[in-house]
Amino acid sequence: MLTSMFFIVRELLARKPWIGGAAAGSVMLLALALVIPTLVPSCDSVPVPGTRPYFTTDDGATRFTADATVIPPFTVDGKEAVQAVVYTCDEGKTQFIAYLVKYDVLARANIDKGASKGVLSGSQLAARLPTGRLIKKPGDAAWLSMSDGPKYQTVATPKCPDGQTTPELYLGR
Repeated sequence: MLTSMFFIVRELLARKPWIGGAAAGSVMLLALALVIPTLVPSCDSVPVPGTRPYFTTDDGATRFTADATVIPPFTVDGKEAVQAVVYTCDEGKTQFIAYLVKYDVLARANIDKGASKGVLSGSQLAARLPTGRLIKKPGDAAWLSMSDGPKYQTVATPKCPDGQTTPELYLGR
């Protein structure tokens, strides 16, 4: 039965080769749909409704909250403020700043331009922005963009000190 099915498919493809191309294209699209979400970094810096994200002006030594509509970087008391993405490994008993987030000049201009048109808020636009998001670990000198590939993904995927526990985004106040 399997052999006869093979011959039927082979004969069909010989008469109508476009069917093979369509099938191959469909398989490739399906593969991309399954793979791309695993390559996209975490969006843990996107504000959760009802929370106020953390920010820092001193590379993560201290943190403060601000309105979720504020897009980093912005200026506070003459210093550049960036978002501090905070995680916990013990249900909130202790927290740590996993990485800092800001947007480059072009991305920030696009966010501001889109927000001024009133379509979405700045934080909603930032969450949908495919490029221009920069991150770094507190203490690191260089900011990384998505084009930095594995380095970016390593910073964007925090780990607990014990190496066993999965960190959770800390939203408590």
